Order: sequence, then structure tokens, then C-alpha cells
Amino acid sequence: MTKSTYLRLPDGRTVRCYDTGEADAALTVFWHHGSPNTGEPPEPLRPAAAERGIRWISGQVTAPVLVFHGGQDKMVPSALGAWLARHCPDAELWLRPDDGHVSVLGSCGVAALDWLVARA
Repeated sequence: MTKSTYLRLPDGRTVRCYDTGEADAALTVFWHHGSPNTGEPPEPLRPAAAERGIRWISGQVTAPVLVFHGGQDKMVPSALGAWLARHCPDAELWLRPDDGHVSVLGSCGVAALDWLVARA
């Protein structure tokens, strides 16, 4: 079950944060979808994540970060994914030139979960 809370930012905006698991999960995944709001973690990857003991959260993170982005994304330019990767202290960028906003989950989503497990 996903828990939802609201975080008030210093500039007055409110960010909705989500958490899909318990604090003792083997691995926690930070999920950011949109700005300034975060979206609920991706339903298509939940079964694979659960098999790997992965918890999804949104909010602030100071850990290894994998940014994967579709080069054909018509909703969010891939330049934003590149910018985000450059501004996270320990980030790796996977740009998938032939994928769009959602298809990138199908082409590399499970591989991304395995990347995270390898760093746990």
C-alpha cells in the first residue's frame, strides 16, 4: 500500500511525497516525477521491485542515483534528465534515444532495478 504525505517547501509550494514500503526494506528507490510535485511510483515496475525487496519513496535523497530518460519524451525534455544527473552528487544517466516518456520503463526499467540491487 502506498502512503502519501505532503511536504511544505520554504518557498510556500507543497510537494506530495509517496512511500510504498517499510523502512527496513532491502533497498529504497527515490522516485521523482514532475516538478515541483512528485508522482506516485510506477505501477508497471512494482511487481519486479517487490520481488527484489525494493521500496519506492519520493523526497530528498543522498545516495547513488540512476536517471533514465527517453530521448523521444514529448512531455519532459531529455535535457532535464541530463541536468538532473549533473546536479546529483553520485548520479549515472541512461539516455534511451528511441524511447518516450513511458516506453523507457519497458526498455530499461527492470535493468534499472538490477542496477540498484547491485549497489545495495
